[in-house]
Amino acid sequence: MRLCANCNFSGCEPDDKFCTKCGKRLEGAGFLTAGMEMTRKVSTPSDVHYKLGHIYYRRGKLEDAIRSWEDSLKDNPGNTQAREMIEKAKEELAASGGKK
Repeated sequence: MRLCANCNFSGCEPDDKFCTKCGKRLEGAGFLTAGMEMTRKVSTPSDVHYKLGHIYYRRGKLEDAIRSWEDSLKDNPGNTQAREMIEKAKEELAASGGKK
């Protein structure tokens, strides 16, 4: 786990570039290669919603994750990964018996 210098959250995964609690860039993740910079510039709204869904999912906010993935599908109906994650989150939500 990595520690966020901004909010002291210690639950960030080793490969996370941003804190999953406050959203700030993690120390040591400050470099951007030319390819990474280009990717960041061409992110679509669908990509942003899809990634936000994963942040909510990791934090256990399944309903918020589902909404984000559904928003991703509005912009990109062919996003099969978003569809799969929606189904997975809905199954987990049903198994937990309620709201998360």
